Amino acid sequence: MKKLKILHTLSNDQWGGQERRVYNECRWMQAQGHQITIVTRKGCPLYQKAIDEGWQVFGISFNGISAPFTFFRLLSILKEVSPHVVNTHGNMDAKLALPAARQMKTPCVILSRHITPKVNNTWYNRLLYNRLCDLVFTTADCTTEQVTRDLGLPKHKAHTVSSGIVPPKNLLSRKEERSKLRESLGHPPETRYLGYVGRMDRDKGLSDILEAFFSLRDIFPRHKLVFVGSASEYGDELRMKADNLGLQDRVIFTGYQADPWPYYRAFDVKIIASRSNEGVAQSVLESMYCRCPVIATRIGGLPDVVHNEENGLLVPPCDPDALSLAIRNTLSNTVDTNRRVEAAYKYINASHTITAMGKRVLDLLQEKGL
Repeated sequence: MKKLKILHTLSNDQWGGQERRVYNECRWMQAQGHQITIVTRKGCPLYQKAIDEGWQVFGISFNGISAPFTFFRLLSILKEVSPHVVNTHGNMDAKLALPAARQMKTPCVILSRHITPKVNNTWYNRLLYNRLCDLVFTTADCTTEQVTRDLGLPKHKAHTVSSGIVPPKNLLSRKEERSKLRESLGHPPETRYLGYVGRMDRDKGLSDILEAFFSLRDIFPRHKLVFVGSASEYGDELRMKADNLGLQDRVIFTGYQADPWPYYRAFDVKIIASRSNEGVAQSVLESMYCRCPVIATRIGGLPDVVHNEENGLLVPPCDPDALSLAIRNTLSNTVDTNRRVEAAYKYINASHTITAMGKRVLDLLQEKGL
């Protein structure tokens, strides 16, 4: 395959799973000799990381007020860069970059959808998905199937491209990480942990996790519940709820952690209890790689990777009782838990590394003649 010039647009200004995925993919592509350009909001985390990596980066505003100016700025950037591939990742940037790339006759234009809410069958969405792009990349089979069916996409236009993780070069043992976490928090040697890593938002089902833990507080008295994620208004509500349940000494809020890997290794269980709109969460893939038992809700793209009773456990959303039972089974039935953990590690190592993801993207681009 020839060396490609690949331009990514992203209108979000946060640093979450979507942004990490784009960043990791770009680093892998650069290592294969491809040229990377990033178009995103000036000053956002991805903008700064792109500068640090030495990529070509353009900072522009993506909002409704400046949309006409942004469109013409995108035309100028595309003329300057002349990419072989344009890949859009956000809502606003897709609406502007897709028509701009079409106007500039970019050889391959991709609309990437990282979330799982239904895409409504409107004339505008049919225009975006059918006419203004050559490929649609999703992170979950349920999204691929929905957009293909409801928007009438041609066969093989939409593809599931699952996220690929980039494990750290050196991981301490689970015992060592538990010990380090205990020391950092000032807890006694017998303390154990279960927890959540991700955005502190209401739709993540964090109150369900808290209620499930409350019901198990006397059955597993050594365990503490850890929430790893940036402070938020909802996080404050959750902390208040923990206090009202008398769990102030059993629930820890760490705030944002740049390196979540030690927590995956220290936890006896990683829980993701999303109530809606969940793709294939990076934290789930990373936890499975770390041999941390995973419990997830049967929502969105989670069942694509968490196969119930095989490499993890799935429970219905908004059901603290079912979640409580799954936690209890995981902590009590160590033989079955260890079997699932090993199966999860093998599955992730085979299918969800950044190399597997990158090769899939290149194979799809090659099928388009690049």
